[in-house]
Amino acid sequence: MIGSLHTMSYLKPCNVFLKFFARFKRTQTVNIKEQYEKYNIRVFDFHIYFVGINGKAIFKYSGIKYEISSMYKIFNYLEYVGNSYVRIVLEDNGEKITENDRLLLEKRFIDYCKIIETIYPRIKFFGGYREYDSNMLYRFKNDAPNDLIFYKRVDKLNKFAGGGVV
Repeated sequence: MIGSLHTMSYLKPCNVFLKFFARFKRTQTVNIKEQYEKYNIRVFDFHIYFVGINGKAIFKYSGIKYEISSMYKIFNYLEYVGNSYVRIVLEDNGEKITENDRLLLEKRFIDYCKIIETIYPRIKFFGGYREYDSNMLYRFKNDAPNDLIFYKRVDKLNKFAGGGVV
């Protein structure tokens, strides 16, 4: 089964100053709909983080936060098309924050995982761990597919050759 590594890295970074660095961290260049429909991707890799006083969920990879109006739009699409897996990872790189802030971050992550797993029963979620130490914070009902291969650039896949790398 083919997966896209850092699925949402095609998005624009939240911070204009990080735009330069985001180019080097970007693994995907096509949106999630193209990944699913054009390149037959069925496994997606979402690294999330929480910001603001209300703890809004955002996509984040390697210290770069990405603009998104609503993560639920992405989940709604995947729920609608069906037949998809989503790895959920807390993008906590171990930065120095207070113990209370880390516990709050973990609680938000756990609550978020429970919510999305309940709201989107057709999506097979897996992962549930923290990035920097792989500590399992939430156990999803599903495991990763056995034959999973993540690709850094799905737009380089040959869609006519069964997913082989061009």
